[in-house]
Order: sequence, then structure tokens, then C-alpha cells
Amino acid sequence: QKDKFAELSDMVDNLFFQARRVNFMENKPRYYGGDILLYPNEIYTLKAIAQQEGINQTALSEKMFRTKGATSAVVRKLKQ
Repeated sequence: QKDKFAELSDMVDNLFFQARRVNFMENKPRYYGGDILLYPNEIYTLKAIAQQEGINQTALSEKMFRTKGATSAVVRKLKQ
């Protein structure tokens, strides 16, 4: 029983560590083949729009798992 708990505890610690690494990487802007720094969520938004031309804000928000307000903010920033 103790060994299983220790194993589970190690797995949870590892998962937490990996999630923090991904979060850190997601919060850094990068150059994606151009001279404009973009965050990964902005690239994902552009990709979603390109894949479904004419997508509306509600559908884009649902696809990106964001609120409509957050989607508006990203799209507004990308238009600049």
C-alpha cells in the first residue's frame, strides 16, 4: 500500500512539474518566421481562423476554450 502511494505521489509531482514547464513556455512570445513577436495563444488563434474562414467570435471562443471577451482581446491585438 505504501509503495503504491509513493508511486502515485511521484507521478503527481512529475505531472505538476511538467504542467509548470508547459505554462512557462506558453507565456513567452516568439518569432514564428517573421519579425513580429507573438505568443503561442495568438498563433493558435490565427491557425483556428485560417482553418475555418469566416468563423464568428462565439465559435472561435468555443474552439479556443476562452470567453468571448478574451477572444475579442486577442483578435483586437492581432489586428494592430
